[in-house]
Amino acid sequence: MVIRKRYWAFVYRLIVLFFGFYAMTVLVKDGALDGNYWASFLTFETEVTLFSLLVVLAEVIANAIGLKMGNEGLAPGVWSPLFLCCLFYVLADTVTYFITAPIFYGTFIRDGHVQLFAISRIVYPLLLLFDYILFGEKGTVKWKHALYWMIFPFFYFWIVLATNYLWSHDWFAYPYFNIVNYASSAIPGIAANGGWGGVWIFSGILLIGFVILAYAMIFFNFLWAGAYKKREPDRIN
Repeated sequence: MVIRKRYWAFVYRLIVLFFGFYAMTVLVKDGALDGNYWASFLTFETEVTLFSLLVVLAEVIANAIGLKMGNEGLAPGVWSPLFLCCLFYVLADTVTYFITAPIFYGTFIRDGHVQLFAISRIVYPLLLLFDYILFGEKGTVKWKHALYWMIFPFFYFWIVLATNYLWSHDWFAYPYFNIVNYASSAIPGIAANGGWGGVWIFSGILLIGFVILAYAMIFFNFLWAGAYKKREPDRIN
């Protein structure tokens, strides 16, 4: 289902843009270290929120230009694989949080993080998702795009390890990158090499989960586009 009303899409995307800025502000303030707001950009969610915010801004601009051609028709936006890529990053980060938060924090909502949880984990991801469902172009994404989407998460993993272990930083963007959290584990392989086994195993599981989610999103993209509908043979008159 696609709503072919450009004005509605424009208003909706303005709302998404507002909450994107709001989420970005909250994330930067929350991730600041001793007043250094640039430190917040070491987290995956801040980086992907910034990326998605730029994509939504481009959509709003394209949508505004498209209004000159009238209200009827598919709302102009960014290249569909690009939007689905940013949606994938945001949803992957959200799903990862909901899986790992109870393990490492013992709760979904940490003390003093209610606003952060509500905006960046619930409201903004849902708004992005419904932007795609209601107004996004379907069927133009290809299976190979999932591999391209994995480039950033893969390099992010290595960069995070480099900033913490090559330069001996005490701060970790995420607890599952900290070998201390695995060093005393009784699970075979987790505590290997002082906890490095846990870092590699957990990171590998996350990357595999990312790949599964990426291909699932592409599958549903084709499904919504009607690619798997049973087609009757053309009748010969």
